[in-house]
Amino acid sequence: MTMDTDAALLIQTEAALAPAMHQAAQLLFQTLTRGLSVTVCGNRASGAVVLAAGLPYSVYLPPGRPGDLMLVIMPETPPDDLAGMVAAGRKRGLVALALLSEASAQLAPCVDLALLIPSADPGAARLAMVAVLRAISPTSVPTH
Repeated sequence: MTMDTDAALLIQTEAALAPAMHQAAQLLFQTLTRGLSVTVCGNRASGAVVLAAGLPYSVYLPPGRPGDLMLVIMPETPPDDLAGMVAAGRKRGLVALALLSEASAQLAPCVDLALLIPSADPGAARLAMVAVLRAISPTSVPTH
């Protein structure tokens, strides 16, 4: 990827996802201001996206509670068990928000709100996901 290609993807992502990004930002803000938790799931690349976005994190989290937010980050083809994990979380009352790429779009029907990055390239999708996370992350909400 070149800088021009990266920039074009970021512009395309912002244009395509603006309304969904607003919804996601509201969802994150409401979750955190209610004292609930955000749990990230996916794979190692998902953790790297969270770190690159500069978000606080904890390695240990208790099981999700009703109202908690499950943030699914999947820039590539998802593992077979991820849809089942999302379904189990939703059954427990978690709200599922997903950052997906074209390669993982099949997870969209499994979640409450999906933000689909318009790229099948995992590296490009990760870059755009970092930008989206930074854009939707509340900056004035205390973390636990």
